[in-house]
Amino acid sequence: MKQPSMSDDEILRGFREGDDHITRDYFYGYCQIAYAIHDRRYLLRNKPGLDFHTLAHRYYLDLVLHDWVQLEDRSDRVSLKTWMVKGFLFVVLEAMRDYQRETKRSVDWGELFEQKAAHTVDIGSNTQQFNEAIEDICHEELNEQEPDCTILRMILIQGYKGKEVAQRLHITPSAVSQRYRRMRDHIVLPYLKEHLYA
Repeated sequence: MKQPSMSDDEILRGFREGDDHITRDYFYGYCQIAYAIHDRRYLLRNKPGLDFHTLAHRYYLDLVLHDWVQLEDRSDRVSLKTWMVKGFLFVVLEAMRDYQRETKRSVDWGELFEQKAAHTVDIGSNTQQFNEAIEDICHEELNEQEPDCTILRMILIQGYKGKEVAQRLHITPSAVSQRYRRMRDHIVLPYLKEHLYA
């Protein structure tokens, strides 16, 4: 049970000395408040590595590593509780960057490319990034291969099937297939691996 008469200096001293009760009641108590605030804003709880315990422990270890100095650097007008809630945000933002980097790395763009071309998957939140990559390829690297870019755009961005592309461009389905495969193997997949796996 919290001891309401404790000052911020006494609480900080308890943190430094590793007092179990003060750490549990105040450190983790303040972190719970911070987590609730940031969870409402960033929807943390269902994302791996962004649960309360992971973030609170990360914050604790960072403070221990720096001998709790970050908590002393506050103005006298700011309470320890408020300062810790604000400090917790930096832990959240860093963990979110790590999560987004890992999520980006775990996407198999080659597989998504094939599934999207076959119209067997909706790539959801990755759609904009995927479409931008196709546009970048066509704009920056393939200015001289505009017909092939048209095929890529029609199949991958606009959702046409190979036969529909052939009819609209007045070429054979096998020509569409050959051009598409050549682009996929020699241009698109290497580009996706280089730019979207990093």
